[in-house]
Amino acid sequence: MGQRARFAWQVIWRLLTVFLGAVVLAVTTGVDKHAAATLWVGFDGLAFPWRQGALQIWIAFIATVTFIFVLQKGTGNEARFIGVVRQLSTHKRTLLFSWVYLGLFLISITFVQSKLALMLGAFLDDGRLGKVGTYLLVGFIVLFSYLRIWVVVAILTYSIRASYRRLGAQEVSL
Repeated sequence: MGQRARFAWQVIWRLLTVFLGAVVLAVTTGVDKHAAATLWVGFDGLAFPWRQGALQIWIAFIATVTFIFVLQKGTGNEARFIGVVRQLSTHKRTLLFSWVYLGLFLISITFVQSKLALMLGAFLDDGRLGKVGTYLLVGFIVLFSYLRIWVVVAILTYSIRASYRRLGAQEVSL
C-alpha cells in the first residue's frame, strides 16, 4: 500500500504542476482568469462532465499523460516528465490519433450525459419517488462515470498496443 501511495503522489504532484503551468500560461496569454481556472478540471473531468466543449480536449490530453505515467510504472520505470516526453515522442502518431478519438468521445458523451441528466432529473425529481429517485440519479452518475473512464482506458490501451506492434514490425523489417 505504501508503494502505491508513493506512486500516486509522484503522479499527482506532476499533474498538479502541469495544471498550474497551463493556468499560468492561459492567464498570461490573455485568457480570462475564471476560464483559465477551469484547466484545473483536467483530472476529474474524465469521470464527471463539468464543462462541455473544448475543455474535453484538455481532459483527453491529461488522460493521455496520466496513462503514460501509469505505463511507465508498469514497465518498472519512475514516473517522470522526461519519460512522458519520451513516450509521447516514441508513440506520437498513435497517441495523436487516440487524443483526437478521446476528445471526440468526451465531447459527445458529455453532451449525451448532460441531456439525459436533464431529462432524467426532471422525471425523477418530481418528489413522488422520494429517496428512490435520488438513488437512481446517483446510480446514473456512477454508471456514466464508469463508462467514461473505461472507454478512455480502452482507447489508450488499444492505441499503445497498436503503437508497440507497429514499432515491433518496423524493427523486424529493418
